[in-house]
Amino acid sequence: MAAVSLDQTVRLWDVQSAQAVRTWTRHADWVYPVAFNPDGRYLVSGSNNGSVRVWEVAQQNCRFTLTGHSDQVCSVAICPANHLIASASRDRTIRLWDLHTGQCECILRGHTDWVYAVAFAPTLKTSSGFPLLASGGADFTIRLWDCHSGECLEVLSGHQGQVWVWHLLQLNIWRGLVLITLCEFGISQR
Repeated sequence: MAAVSLDQTVRLWDVQSAQAVRTWTRHADWVYPVAFNPDGRYLVSGSNNGSVRVWEVAQQNCRFTLTGHSDQVCSVAICPANHLIASASRDRTIRLWDLHTGQCECILRGHTDWVYAVAFAPTLKTSSGFPLLASGGADFTIRLWDCHSGECLEVLSGHQGQVWVWHLLQLNIWRGLVLITLCEFGISQR
């Protein structure tokens, strides 16, 4: 299990022994989101200063520091189907990064307020063959993105509050995608 903190650290915990087995201290500001890739080789964390760090878990080192956001990183996700990292920020953008090179591949723009959450749907492919990405934010919308072209494919509106977190239930058909969202006024299903 990984945990992040206002003390600018990322800690890896052994749940059985209740002990921290690794602590990374390279962030220059407090750390908010964290995500593992599916095989546990990499951990990604985002910071209040707009940076994202990619950690190699076994080697215990920072592989990359990704910069480009101009405000707090609120959410990070790693696509299990390929080498993409998504980071969402208060700067109203989502950045897609290459996990292996650290390069910014694309900047997704469209939200009109802070972007709080991102999630990949790796089993759902867009027409470009890339996984679908969903984002939610303070503009009360969820946006569905093509990770290859950077195109916003759909804007889902109807929330009466900021969209903070959701879980993607991955179905086999594009229009069958179900988003479970949590906004500041309650839970809804789309």
